[in-house]
Amino acid sequence: MMDLSPSIESMTEPKALLFAIVDIETNGGAPTGDNITEVAAVLHDGVREIDRWVQLIRPSSSIPPGITRLTGIDNSMVQDAPVFGEVAADLHQFLGDSVFVAHNVSFDLKHLQAGFKNAGLTYNPRRLCTVRMSRKWLKGPQRYSLGALCEFFGIENEAHHRAWGDAVATAELFAKLWKNHADDMAQEWGRGGGTSWWPPHLPPDALAAIPSTPGVYRFLDSDGKLAYVGMSKNLASRVRQHFNGSGGEARSQKLRQLVHHVTWQETGVGMDGHCFGRCSDSQASSPIESGAKSGGQRVGPRRLLLPSRHLSVFPVQRWPGHLFAPLPV
Repeated sequence: MMDLSPSIESMTEPKALLFAIVDIETNGGAPTGDNITEVAAVLHDGVREIDRWVQLIRPSSSIPPGITRLTGIDNSMVQDAPVFGEVAADLHQFLGDSVFVAHNVSFDLKHLQAGFKNAGLTYNPRRLCTVRMSRKWLKGPQRYSLGALCEFFGIENEAHHRAWGDAVATAELFAKLWKNHADDMAQEWGRGGGTSWWPPHLPPDALAAIPSTPGVYRFLDSDGKLAYVGMSKNLASRVRQHFNGSGGEARSQKLRQLVHHVTWQETGVGMDGHCFGRCSDSQASSPIESGAKSGGQRVGPRRLLLPSRHLSVFPVQRWPGHLFAPLPV
Protein backbone atom coordinates (compact mmCIF):
# COMPACT_ATOMS: atom_id res chain seq x y z
CA MET A 1 0.00 0.00 0.00
CA MET A 2 1.23 3.47 -0.83
CA ASP A 3 2.37 5.80 1.95
CA LEU A 4 -0.39 8.40 2.05
CA SER A 5 0.85 10.38 5.06
CA PRO A 6 2.24 13.37 3.11
CA SER A 7 -1.08 13.99 1.35
CA ILE A 8 -3.09 13.46 4.53
CA GLU A 9 -0.94 15.84 6.57
CA SER A 10 -1.25 18.54 3.95
CA MET A 11 -5.06 18.40 3.75
CA THR A 12 -6.42 21.92 4.15
CA GLU A 13 -9.13 22.00 1.48
CA PRO A 14 -12.08 19.65 0.89
CA LYS A 15 -10.49 18.65 -2.44
CA ALA A 16 -7.55 17.14 -0.55
CA LEU A 17 -9.82 14.62 1.16
CA LEU A 18 -9.62 10.96 0.27
CA PHE A 19 -12.64 8.92 -0.71
CA ALA A 20 -13.21 5.21 -0.16
CA ILE A 21 -15.51 4.06 -2.95
CA VAL A 22 -17.04 0.81 -1.78
CA ASP A 23 -19.24 -1.97 -3.05
CA ILE A 24 -20.22 -5.19 -1.30
CA GLU A 25 -22.03 -8.37 -2.27
CA THR A 26 -24.08 -10.45 0.16
CA ASN A 27 -25.98 -13.71 0.17
CA GLY A 28 -29.18 -11.79 0.87
CA GLY A 29 -31.00 -10.81 4.01
CA ALA A 30 -30.77 -8.05 6.60
CA PRO A 31 -27.42 -6.43 7.50
CA THR A 32 -26.23 -8.80 10.21
CA GLY A 33 -22.55 -8.54 9.33
CA ASP A 34 -22.16 -12.27 8.65
CA ASN A 35 -23.79 -12.52 5.21
CA ILE A 36 -21.24 -10.49 3.23
CA THR A 37 -19.63 -12.43 0.38
CA GLU A 38 -17.31 -9.84 -1.17
CA VAL A 39 -15.98 -6.37 -0.34
CA ALA A 40 -14.16 -4.01 -2.67
CA ALA A 41 -12.90 -0.54 -1.77
CA VAL A 42 -11.18 1.90 -4.10
CA LEU A 43 -9.20 4.68 -2.43
CA HIS A 44 -9.60 7.78 -4.59
CA ASP A 45 -8.69 11.47 -4.49
CA GLY A 46 -11.50 12.58 -6.78
CA VAL A 47 -9.35 12.40 -9.89
CA ARG A 48 -7.50 9.10 -9.78
CA GLU A 49 -7.39 5.77 -8.02
CA ILE A 50 -4.74 5.58 -5.31
CA ASP A 51 -5.18 2.09 -3.88
CA ARG A 52 -7.55 -0.86 -3.88
CA TRP A 53 -8.77 -3.44 -1.33
CA VAL A 54 -10.68 -6.51 -2.57
CA GLN A 55 -11.60 -9.65 -0.65
CA LEU A 56 -14.01 -12.56 -0.99
CA ILE A 57 -15.71 -13.30 2.35
CA ARG A 58 -17.14 -16.57 3.66
CA PRO A 59 -20.69 -15.93 4.93
CA SER A 60 -22.24 -17.81 7.85
CA SER A 61 -24.81 -19.47 5.57
CA SER A 62 -24.71 -20.86 2.06
CA ILE A 63 -25.17 -18.66 -0.98
CA PRO A 64 -28.58 -19.22 -2.63
CA PRO A 65 -28.60 -20.19 -6.34
CA GLY A 66 -30.41 -16.97 -7.24
CA ILE A 67 -27.62 -14.87 -5.71
CA THR A 68 -25.03 -16.94 -7.55
CA ARG A 69 -26.81 -16.32 -10.84
CA LEU A 70 -26.74 -12.58 -10.11
CA THR A 71 -23.18 -12.16 -8.81
CA GLY A 72 -21.35 -15.20 -10.13
CA ILE A 73 -20.13 -15.94 -6.58
CA ASP A 74 -20.83 -19.51 -5.50
CA ASN A 75 -20.14 -21.49 -2.36
CA SER A 76 -16.98 -23.08 -3.74
CA MET A 77 -15.44 -19.64 -4.29
CA VAL A 78 -15.83 -18.63 -0.65
CA GLN A 79 -15.31 -21.92 1.16
CA ASP A 80 -11.66 -21.11 1.89
CA ALA A 81 -12.16 -17.34 2.21
CA PRO A 82 -11.91 -15.62 5.60
CA VAL A 83 -14.99 -14.66 7.56
CA PHE A 84 -15.54 -10.94 7.87
CA GLY A 85 -14.21 -10.76 11.42
CA GLU A 86 -10.81 -12.03 10.26
CA VAL A 87 -10.30 -9.12 7.86
CA ALA A 88 -12.35 -6.45 9.64
CA ALA A 89 -9.38 -4.72 11.26
CA ASP A 90 -7.44 -4.57 8.00
CA LEU A 91 -10.42 -3.15 6.08
CA HIS A 92 -11.17 -0.72 8.90
CA GLN A 93 -7.61 0.59 8.72
CA PHE A 94 -7.76 0.84 4.93
CA LEU A 95 -10.95 2.90 5.03
CA GLY A 96 -9.57 5.13 7.77
CA ASP A 97 -11.18 8.56 7.86
CA SER A 98 -11.89 8.66 4.12
CA VAL A 99 -15.31 9.78 2.99
CA PHE A 100 -17.35 6.64 2.36
CA VAL A 101 -18.87 6.58 -1.14
CA ALA A 102 -21.21 3.98 -2.60
CA HIS A 103 -24.03 3.62 -5.10
CA ASN A 104 -26.98 3.45 -2.67
CA VAL A 105 -24.72 4.15 0.26
CA SER A 106 -27.05 3.00 3.05
CA PHE A 107 -27.01 -0.61 1.82
CA ASP A 108 -23.25 -1.05 1.74
CA LEU A 109 -22.61 1.02 4.85
CA LYS A 110 -25.19 -0.74 7.04
CA HIS A 111 -23.78 -4.17 6.17
CA LEU A 112 -20.22 -3.06 6.90
CA GLN A 113 -21.19 -1.29 10.13
CA ALA A 114 -22.88 -4.47 11.33
CA GLY A 115 -19.78 -6.50 10.49
CA PHE A 116 -17.47 -4.01 12.19
CA LYS A 117 -19.70 -3.93 15.26
CA ASN A 118 -19.53 -7.74 15.52
CA ALA A 119 -15.74 -7.40 15.43
CA GLY A 120 -15.75 -4.80 18.21
CA LEU A 121 -15.01 -1.87 15.88
CA THR A 122 -16.89 1.40 15.45
CA TYR A 123 -17.30 2.85 11.98
CA ASN A 124 -19.20 6.08 11.41
CA PRO A 125 -17.74 7.78 8.33
CA ARG A 126 -18.75 10.82 6.40
CA ARG A 127 -20.67 9.47 3.45
CA LEU A 128 -21.73 10.25 -0.10
CA CYS A 129 -24.26 8.47 -2.29
CA THR A 130 -23.68 8.46 -6.05
CA VAL A 131 -27.37 7.66 -6.62
CA ARG A 132 -28.46 10.76 -4.73
CA MET A 133 -25.83 12.98 -6.33
CA SER A 134 -26.63 11.70 -9.81
CA ARG A 135 -30.33 12.38 -9.35
CA LYS A 136 -29.53 15.86 -8.09
CA TRP A 137 -26.96 16.96 -10.64
CA LEU A 138 -27.33 14.91 -13.83
CA LYS A 139 -29.83 15.82 -16.49
CA GLY A 140 -30.47 13.21 -19.13
CA PRO A 141 -30.46 9.71 -17.59
CA GLN A 142 -33.86 8.06 -17.45
CA ARG A 143 -32.72 5.67 -14.72
CA TYR A 144 -30.06 5.95 -12.03
CA SER A 145 -28.97 2.38 -11.50
CA LEU A 146 -25.23 1.85 -11.78
CA GLY A 147 -25.71 -0.01 -15.04
CA ALA A 148 -27.81 2.79 -16.53
CA LEU A 149 -25.32 5.48 -15.48
CA CYS A 150 -22.40 3.47 -16.85
CA GLU A 151 -24.22 3.25 -20.16
CA PHE A 152 -24.99 6.98 -20.06
CA PHE A 153 -21.32 7.89 -19.51
CA GLY A 154 -19.78 5.07 -21.55
CA ILE A 155 -18.15 3.55 -18.46
CA GLU A 156 -17.07 -0.06 -18.91
CA ASN A 157 -17.84 -2.38 -16.01
CA GLU A 158 -15.67 -5.47 -16.31
CA ALA A 159 -17.58 -7.43 -13.67
CA HIS A 160 -21.16 -6.25 -13.21
CA HIS A 161 -22.63 -7.34 -9.84
CA ARG A 162 -19.22 -8.29 -8.52
CA ALA A 163 -18.00 -5.98 -5.77
CA TRP A 164 -14.69 -5.20 -7.44
CA GLY A 165 -16.26 -4.47 -10.83
CA ASP A 166 -19.00 -2.27 -9.40
CA ALA A 167 -16.59 -0.43 -7.09
CA VAL A 168 -14.25 0.45 -9.97
CA ALA A 169 -17.19 1.55 -12.14
CA THR A 170 -18.59 3.64 -9.27
CA ALA A 171 -15.16 5.25 -8.87
CA GLU A 172 -15.26 6.34 -12.51
CA LEU A 173 -18.77 7.69 -12.05
CA PHE A 174 -17.67 9.51 -8.90
CA ALA A 175 -14.75 11.12 -10.74
CA LYS A 176 -17.15 12.53 -13.33
CA LEU A 177 -19.39 13.94 -10.62
CA TRP A 178 -16.39 15.33 -8.74
CA LYS A 179 -15.13 17.13 -11.84
CA ASN A 180 -18.17 19.39 -11.99
CA HIS A 181 -19.43 19.35 -8.41
CA ALA A 182 -16.41 19.13 -6.10
CA ASP A 183 -17.38 22.29 -4.24
CA ASP A 184 -20.93 21.00 -3.72
CA MET A 185 -19.98 17.65 -2.26
CA ALA A 186 -19.00 18.98 1.16
CA GLN A 187 -22.66 19.92 1.55
CA GLU A 188 -23.71 16.34 0.77
CA TRP A 189 -21.83 14.15 3.18
CA GLY A 190 -23.11 13.28 6.63
CA ARG A 191 -21.26 13.13 9.95
CA GLY A 192 -18.64 15.81 10.19
CA GLY A 193 -17.91 18.71 7.86
CA GLY A 194 -20.40 20.56 5.69
CA THR A 195 -23.99 20.37 6.87
CA SER A 196 -23.66 17.14 8.86
CA TRP A 197 -26.96 15.48 9.64
CA TRP A 198 -25.73 13.18 12.40
CA PRO A 199 -27.33 14.02 15.78
CA PRO A 200 -24.43 15.15 18.00
CA HIS A 201 -25.69 13.33 21.11
CA LEU A 202 -26.08 9.92 19.47
CA PRO A 203 -23.21 7.39 19.54
CA PRO A 204 -21.71 6.56 16.12
CA ASP A 205 -23.51 3.24 15.72
CA ALA A 206 -26.87 4.28 17.21
CA LEU A 207 -28.79 3.76 13.97
CA ALA A 208 -26.77 0.89 12.51
CA ALA A 209 -29.03 -1.88 13.76
CA ILE A 210 -32.40 -0.31 12.92
CA PRO A 211 -34.15 -2.71 10.51
CA SER A 212 -35.80 -1.76 7.23
CA THR A 213 -39.12 -3.22 8.38
CA PRO A 214 -42.47 -1.84 9.63
CA GLY A 215 -42.51 -0.66 13.20
CA VAL A 216 -42.69 2.07 15.82
CA TYR A 217 -39.73 4.32 16.67
CA ARG A 218 -39.15 6.67 19.61
CA PHE A 219 -36.78 9.58 20.13
CA LEU A 220 -35.80 10.21 23.75
CA ASP A 221 -34.28 13.35 25.22
CA SER A 222 -31.36 13.69 27.67
CA ASP A 223 -33.59 12.64 30.58
CA GLY A 224 -34.85 9.58 28.77
CA LYS A 225 -38.27 11.18 28.27
CA LEU A 226 -40.22 10.66 25.09
CA ALA A 227 -39.61 13.52 22.67
CA TYR A 228 -41.19 12.03 19.55
CA VAL A 229 -42.79 8.77 18.49
CA GLY A 230 -43.76 7.70 15.01
CA MET A 231 -44.27 4.68 12.82
CA SER A 232 -43.24 3.69 9.32
CA LYS A 233 -43.18 0.77 6.94
CA ASN A 234 -39.37 1.24 6.79
CA LEU A 235 -37.90 2.12 10.18
CA ALA A 236 -34.30 2.64 9.03
CA SER A 237 -35.20 5.02 6.22
CA ARG A 238 -37.79 7.02 8.16
CA VAL A 239 -35.62 7.60 11.24
CA ARG A 240 -32.78 8.97 9.11
CA GLN A 241 -35.16 11.24 7.22
CA HIS A 242 -35.98 13.03 10.45
CA PHE A 243 -32.33 14.08 10.83
CA ASN A 244 -31.05 14.63 7.29
CA GLY A 245 -33.28 17.54 6.35
CA SER A 246 -35.78 15.58 4.26
CA GLY A 247 -38.62 16.92 6.38
CA GLY A 248 -37.31 20.50 6.46
CA GLU A 249 -33.92 21.65 7.69
CA ALA A 250 -35.21 23.77 10.59
CA ARG A 251 -37.22 20.89 12.00
CA SER A 252 -34.39 18.43 11.46
CA GLN A 253 -31.96 20.71 13.27
CA LYS A 254 -34.23 20.86 16.32
CA LEU A 255 -34.51 17.07 16.42
CA ARG A 256 -30.75 16.63 16.01
CA GLN A 257 -30.15 18.72 19.10
CA LEU A 258 -32.96 17.19 21.13
CA VAL A 259 -32.47 13.47 20.58
CA HIS A 260 -30.10 11.53 22.86
CA HIS A 261 -31.49 8.02 22.38
CA VAL A 262 -33.46 6.14 19.71
CA THR A 263 -35.51 3.03 20.40
CA TRP A 264 -37.73 1.04 18.07
CA GLN A 265 -40.05 -1.94 17.94
CA GLU A 266 -40.87 -3.99 14.88
CA THR A 267 -44.61 -4.48 14.47
CA GLY A 268 -44.46 -7.31 11.98
CA VAL A 269 -47.46 -5.74 10.22
CA GLY A 270 -47.44 -4.23 6.76
CA MET A 271 -48.47 -0.62 6.34
CA ASP A 272 -51.51 -1.67 4.34
CA GLY A 273 -52.91 -3.45 7.39
CA HIS A 274 -53.47 -2.54 11.01
CA CYS A 275 -50.91 -1.92 13.69
CA PHE A 276 -52.70 -2.06 16.99
CA GLY A 277 -52.18 -2.06 20.72
CA ARG A 278 -50.93 0.31 23.39
CA CYS A 279 -47.20 0.52 22.77
CA SER A 280 -44.76 1.48 25.47
CA ASP A 281 -40.95 1.69 25.22
CA SER A 282 -40.58 -2.06 25.55
CA GLN A 283 -43.80 -3.81 24.63
CA ALA A 284 -47.19 -3.74 22.97
CA SER A 285 -50.13 -5.01 24.98
CA SER A 286 -53.72 -5.94 24.15
CA PRO A 287 -55.49 -4.61 21.07
CA ILE A 288 -57.82 -1.65 21.33
CA GLU A 289 -60.64 -0.58 19.13
CA SER A 290 -59.42 0.78 15.81
CA GLY A 291 -59.91 4.54 15.82
CA ALA A 292 -59.90 4.99 19.60
CA LYS A 293 -58.19 8.11 20.87
CA SER A 294 -57.08 6.97 24.34
CA GLY A 295 -57.19 10.52 25.60
CA GLY A 296 -55.35 11.92 22.62
CA GLN A 297 -56.42 14.60 20.20
CA ARG A 298 -56.76 14.16 16.46
CA VAL A 299 -55.31 17.12 14.67
CA GLY A 300 -55.65 16.19 11.01
CA PRO A 301 -55.03 13.29 8.65
CA ARG A 302 -51.29 12.88 9.33
CA ARG A 303 -50.64 13.20 13.05
CA LEU A 304 -51.96 12.42 16.51
CA LEU A 305 -50.83 14.28 19.62
CA LEU A 306 -50.69 12.24 22.80
CA PRO A 307 -50.54 13.30 26.44
CA SER A 308 -48.60 10.27 27.65
CA ARG A 309 -45.86 7.81 26.73
CA HIS A 310 -48.48 5.52 25.23
CA LEU A 311 -49.89 5.73 21.76
CA SER A 312 -53.25 4.87 20.34
CA VAL A 313 -53.18 3.04 17.05
CA PHE A 314 -55.36 3.42 13.98
CA PRO A 315 -55.64 1.79 10.53
CA VAL A 316 -52.22 2.74 9.21
CA GLN A 317 -53.17 3.24 5.59
CA ARG A 318 -55.18 6.31 6.56
CA TRP A 319 -52.23 8.14 8.05
CA PRO A 320 -49.05 7.48 6.01
CA GLY A 321 -45.60 8.62 7.13
CA HIS A 322 -44.98 9.79 10.67
CA LEU A 323 -48.19 9.51 12.64
CA PHE A 324 -47.62 10.39 16.23
CA ALA A 325 -45.99 13.06 18.34
CA PRO A 326 -46.24 13.84 22.06
CA LEU A 327 -48.51 16.61 23.29
CA PRO A 328 -46.38 19.58 24.39
CA VAL A 329 -46.56 20.28 28.12
